[in-house]
Amino acid sequence: MKYLVRALEIYKLKNIRDNELNKIPEIGYEWEVDKERLDVLLGNNKHKCAFVELVQKETKTVEKATKPKKNVEKRK
Repeated sequence: MKYLVRALEIYKLKNIRDNELNKIPEIGYEWEVDKERLDVLLGNNKHKCAFVELVQKETKTVEKATKPKKNVEKRK
């Protein structure tokens, strides 16, 4: 399962480069991470602070795309 996260100001304040992004993300930058990475970014790290906020937990269900029905009136 993937999680959508948003970078916090702490990356800039501590001048820390994200290991997976290979850059210092801008405040508000959003990307997807797995559960293990989410735990690290939320505070289970050597700095003992959160680097991101959780925006959305994605689900495994896939929505089926359908074509919109046309509203066709029958002529008499």
